Amino acid sequence: MKKQDICVREMTPADAHAVFDIDRICFSEVWSEQIFLDLFQYTSNHYYVAEQGHTLCGFAGISVAGDTADVMKIGVLPEYRRMGAAQQLLQMLLVKAKETGCEQVMLEVRESNAAARQLYRKNEFEELAVRKQYYTQPVENGIVMNRKLTDFSTVRQ
Repeated sequence: MKKQDICVREMTPADAHAVFDIDRICFSEVWSEQIFLDLFQYTSNHYYVAEQGHTLCGFAGISVAGDTADVMKIGVLPEYRRMGAAQQLLQMLLVKAKETGCEQVMLEVRESNAAARQLYRKNEFEELAVRKQYYTQPVENGIVMNRKLTDFSTVRQ
């Protein structure tokens, strides 16, 4: 599989079961399939899926409140990592955040998730704070990161 074989599109309710499966594989704190279906009830939620061929291999979403978009989750199946899916998903989130009038994007990431932190830094997120014992299963600190959207021309393609 090649990087260019992965495409990103808006998530639909029909994707909820596959996204739930990806969530279950990628995260220790799993959302229910119903939560993924409920996302469509709110216009403040914007979720996308990455697919290779007809196989969903990742997903990501933001929730918008005022001038801030919060990255809720970015998950990519292990066998599809290092192929650009997370970068493409993050790019789509940044574009949507800007389109909806957001001035910044916030997120929390596990302190031990070096790959995700590197991806976010590459995309001009800055580490702002540490939330002690933010995560459970296992208990771990969360790193709060922020990306200003004032100079949108620097969003990576």
